Amino acid sequence: MPTISNFGGIVPRVPWHLLREEQATVAHDVKLRNGKIEAWRERLPIAMVTQDAKSFYYKGCCALSWKECVTVAEYVTDYGRLFLTGRVDRPETMTLKDCTPTYYYLGVPAPTAPPTVAATQTDGRDCSARSYVYTYVNIFGEESAPSPVSVQLTVKDGEPVYISGILPPPDGYATTEVWLYRTATAFRDDRTKEQEFITDFLKVAEIPVGQSTYTDTLLEKLLGPVCNTREVRVPPQALRQIRYIRGTGVLTGVTNNEVHFSSPYQPHNWPAEYDMTLPYNIVNMVVVNSYVMVSTDGYPYVIEGAPNCEPRKCRPANDVDIPLPDIGCGYVNSAIATPFGMVYSSKDGLVLVTANAQFQIITAQWFSTDDWAKLRPDTVRLAYWRGYLICVTDMVSFMLEIDGDTYKDFQLGALVTISDKPVDMITTTTGELLMMDADSLVYQWNAGSTLRPYIWESRELSFGGESAPTTAKIRTQGTLFKLLTPYSDLAYERFVYDEKPFRLGRLGRHLNYRVGFYGTGNVDFIDLGMMELTVNRGQ
Repeated sequence: MPTISNFGGIVPRVPWHLLREEQATVAHDVKLRNGKIEAWRERLPIAMVTQDAKSFYYKGCCALSWKECVTVAEYVTDYGRLFLTGRVDRPETMTLKDCTPTYYYLGVPAPTAPPTVAATQTDGRDCSARSYVYTYVNIFGEESAPSPVSVQLTVKDGEPVYISGILPPPDGYATTEVWLYRTATAFRDDRTKEQEFITDFLKVAEIPVGQSTYTDTLLEKLLGPVCNTREVRVPPQALRQIRYIRGTGVLTGVTNNEVHFSSPYQPHNWPAEYDMTLPYNIVNMVVVNSYVMVSTDGYPYVIEGAPNCEPRKCRPANDVDIPLPDIGCGYVNSAIATPFGMVYSSKDGLVLVTANAQFQIITAQWFSTDDWAKLRPDTVRLAYWRGYLICVTDMVSFMLEIDGDTYKDFQLGALVTISDKPVDMITTTTGELLMMDADSLVYQWNAGSTLRPYIWESRELSFGGESAPTTAKIRTQGTLFKLLTPYSDLAYERFVYDEKPFRLGRLGRHLNYRVGFYGTGNVDFIDLGMMELTVNRGQ
């Protein structure tokens, strides 16, 4: 007597007659986490986005969307900004007010020409030599590297020096001020016989952008703090896939074959000595905890991202020991971070790379390499949500359960197809899965007021062609039950709403049958038998 009391997902690479008892030939839009058949809720539309958008982000109650493949990083909370790459030809920072974004280029470029200086030069014990530089400062208080140094003048302290030629900053960087500095020399007294001269640039004035001249009469004793931005560098213009390394104050991003890092808590400053060069072209990059995980057209790499000492010594890069090229063709979420590591698409299946530089082809037991190639894996879009890996390609959408530690009730490896075809997906900071469709709407997964109808059809149940089931018993809250033959004809159909056994009538003799359930009601088990007594367990 065939009994199915534990319902599982599909395994496309296994022939139907070799499937295990609980495995299915069709499992579509069905929830199997508890070992029984359950319905998901329909999606809830929550926002309208830009027509033909390719990527989106959800911040608070604000849905942001773009026609480009944009990567967004949330930074330290009190900075009140988001950081983006992909919208224009350089990285950006963004502020939100009433869900309306304002974009600025990330970083503050240094002035390209020195200031012009003029004064009445004199010699004497009360005179000193000085040079000038200036910097740009944006609305966030971030300061650029200084300009080239002006010519040197020798003037009496307090006598006027006329500065001109202060260039206006380039547009788009939210620059509001120019800070002017000049050199001052002091002595270091370490109680030795020799004294060492110390020369620094000290602040003279803060002037508004647009003012190109200034007259300096400030006494040396009134000079401000030292200019400490000589090593500041704006992020590379071609930076992409910007991410935040949580708990470090560091942003990271990539260019062709380089990984770049910002200075801690200085999102505008990306020092050159932090750059790391890999031997392959970078395809995708994600951050898992403090690890930066990079997929390339050769090997994947794992980089320790926390800056605890010297930049290079604290960021070793470990590669996986075999080549696993990333074949993603540019979708913004063609690689994602999960609690277990980075997931991306290769020619052999979805690859999971862990923090210790180990890998696993996590779809291998469901899809052979040939099966995987038929699904257009180069068009993959991924999301991770509450133990499920959601994978969408131009050919299919499916959900795969991969977390057996957090979600103890799950059916390990339950693979089911779903109806959704989102252009992009994200998991919010509150743990909700959002999908953006081609209809310019953003939906929240499993949040609607109605249930989504499912389809579940079993493996082949053999009766040898000598007999046929005559009775069935199903524990359900209400589902359409069908008995399917190996041919196109339907053997039996009935809506079942309780646990009472029922007769199937004369079915004919077939080598095997399959059972199918269609609807929204839970199904706990099904018994098929040759008489009512067998399915009723003697009751």
